[in-house]
Amino acid sequence: MSPLSVLKGEITLVLNRRLNQQANTLAAELQAQRTLSNLHSIELGNEPEFYEAGFPIIPSSGWSPAADGASQWSWFSALAPTLGDIFQAGGYLQPPRWSTAGLAPMLGSAINNVKTFSGHSYSQSACGGASTDLPSLMSHSNVLRLKIVLGLAVCGGGGISPTFGAGLWIVDYVLQAILNHVDRLYLDQGTVGNCQYCWWGRFTTGAPFYGAAFVSEFLGSDGRRLIILDNGTPPIASYAIYNSAGAPVRLLVYNSNFYDGSGTRSSVEVSFSGGGIPASGTKTANRFTGQNANSRVDQGGVVTIGGGGTFDGGCLSVGTQTRESVGVSGGLLSVNVQASEALLVYL
Repeated sequence: MSPLSVLKGEITLVLNRRLNQQANTLAAELQAQRTLSNLHSIELGNEPEFYEAGFPIIPSSGWSPAADGASQWSWFSALAPTLGDIFQAGGYLQPPRWSTAGLAPMLGSAINNVKTFSGHSYSQSACGGASTDLPSLMSHSNVLRLKIVLGLAVCGGGGISPTFGAGLWIVDYVLQAILNHVDRLYLDQGTVGNCQYCWWGRFTTGAPFYGAAFVSEFLGSDGRRLIILDNGTPPIASYAIYNSAGAPVRLLVYNSNFYDGSGTRSSVEVSFSGGGIPASGTKTANRFTGQNANSRVDQGGVVTIGGGGTFDGGCLSVGTQTRESVGVSGGLLSVNVQASEALLVYL
């Protein structure tokens, strides 16, 4: 565990529950607390709905959401006196049958031992009859008054995740998660030898990492309030971030129209007024773009931030980002954004 202690971010440790070896799990958790000063929470079991007959955790009556709820209640109640209120509950992939909303009432007083709730959301599960619907998944967060975590999220399956389009998805998904009161997003990095979702390591730094860097620049260290400026139905998304003084500091426009590299690339003009935009003057902008939505850095595709900014194999920024000038006239700020592209405007 010691290599994890040097990471800058906080760690959520997922430990086994299906073998029903509570003493071993407790020993591992105590070791984690001794070793990891950055330990945030502990999740007991990954996607327990997939536990199969024959696993020691499964009672004679069989496995069901109710059986798992009773199991999570039992483990939290037994371990919390030693470990504290550090648990991340849930870890489900398949709502609504297996869901945070269903689990919470089953926990009874053990809900006081829960630090966060986790749900897994793989976007490709929206195909084939399943549905990954972030707003409905998260709508209970205000009722529970506990923090909601997307314990595993991923930008599509193999052949989708490395694309520039997936990088754009990261931008929009992170912002929608914030608006839906999600406290943390854990993006699946895959595993050795089967790394369909990797942002780095298998080849070079992939396009999804670019998206994470771009949306981080938009949110910034001074961002305190996020507002969506569209009604959620058009393919053009617009967001504004405000500082602690209540002033808008940046705008983001995302054109989600799909461009596959063939034909003419369409574009839209989006205009803003009011909300701190001056009557006249000049602002600057940074553009997140690629040759097309299917572009992959590992296959020679060009993906850039600010015209020339890229990342090397160690995720370090290389090249030069150049901001564009955006004119303001008559109190109107207008920008042009191509299909499969995003633009960040600094106010």
